[in-house]
Amino acid sequence: MKILGHLDLCGYPLIEGWLFDSAAPDDTIRLQVYVGDTLIGECLTDRFRKDLQEAGYGSGHCGFSFTVPEEYKDLPFAETRLRFVDSPVYLLTDQFTVVTTPAGLSDAADDNETALGRGSARRSRAA
Repeated sequence: MKILGHLDLCGYPLIEGWLFDSAAPDDTIRLQVYVGDTLIGECLTDRFRKDLQEAGYGSGHCGFSFTVPEEYKDLPFAETRLRFVDSPVYLLTDQFTVVTTPAGLSDAADDNETALGRGSARRSRAA
C-alpha cells in the first residue's frame, strides 16, 4: 500500500485534502479526523477533483471535505491528524497550513471540486 496525499485546508469550518492509494486506485478510504486526542468525526475520500484526475490519480475521486461540528470550533487545529478507521496509523501529520476561512467559502465552489487546494496534486508526497 502506497498512500499519497495532501491536507489542503485545516481549520474551522472545513478540513479538506486528498488521499490516493496507488495499490487500490478505485477504493474509497474512510478516515477519522482528530484534533489533538479528540475524535471529531469521520469522512470519505470520495470527492471528485479534476486536478487529481489530470495528474493521474485514478478517476480523481480521492478528495475529502469534512465540515467541523461547531462544538469543536475552538480546538487547536494545528494538532489535526487523520487516520484510517480501525487503524493506529496517522496520516498527513507533518505539513499543512491552518487556515481560518469565512463560513460558506466551500459552498461557492463547483459541486465537483473543493474550494481550495487547486495546486496540490503532486505525485511526490507520500503519507
